[in-house]
Amino acid sequence: MQIKKTISIITCIFTFIFGMSQNAIPNEFRKLILNNQHFESYSLLTLNKSDETYVKENQLFDINQIEMTSILNVKPEFLKLRVGDKLLLLRRNIKSFENTTFKTSSGKIATLKESLHYYGIVENNYNSLASINIFKNDVNGIITIKDVGDFNLGKIKDNSNLTILYNSSLLSNQNPFVCGNSDEATAQYRQNISNVEPSTDLLDPNKCLKLFYEADYTLYQKKGSSTSNTNAYLTALYNNVAVLFLNES
Repeated sequence: MQIKKTISIITCIFTFIFGMSQNAIPNEFRKLILNNQHFESYSLLTLNKSDETYVKENQLFDINQIEMTSILNVKPEFLKLRVGDKLLLLRRNIKSFENTTFKTSSGKIATLKESLHYYGIVENNYNSLASINIFKNDVNGIITIKDVGDFNLGKIKDNSNLTILYNSSLLSNQNPFVCGNSDEATAQYRQNISNVEPSTDLLDPNKCLKLFYEADYTLYQKKGSSTSNTNAYLTALYNNVAVLFLNES
């Protein structure tokens, strides 16, 4: 079999993520709760233990495979999960993922893993935001709570099949990466576009925004040299990014 060195994804975020007020997701859930919306409760994660070798105040969980199978079969639109705190979640429209294409560097089209993707809030906290992705043998996501931090949920890479929840600000080794741009580069960009006439296509509210992700060989190896696992990672990444757009104006 030819080794796949590059795996890319072309996705489409539909226009429902635009035109919404800031903090749109908490506001949406405020209305749902006022209307007494019922959320189906599942015990997907069972608390196992805590290991503070790399990060303080973390929680380790076992995945309840029976509950996992039930969620994937039922596909509840309104879901309540206990992940540290209780989360209230709304299932993402499946059309957001229908136009997703996975292609390897050899040109082979890979299939999308069975999955469900949700967004929501921490119960009783409208200063929070959550993005949760559920696969057959994995659950991952990000939970943000104002003035508390960003909590990452994902499987530990030690073959234990345990899932960890931790506050990224408490990592013993902080990520040195800083996202930004130099003043010189920004000035050059503004100069380059100063004489460009805006396209009327960009003003079309029905126009689809396409995103392109490329996974390098290192990521492919970290995902067990598995095309399927790498696709799942990119799908979850797409959902996490799309939720941020959904919450903005």
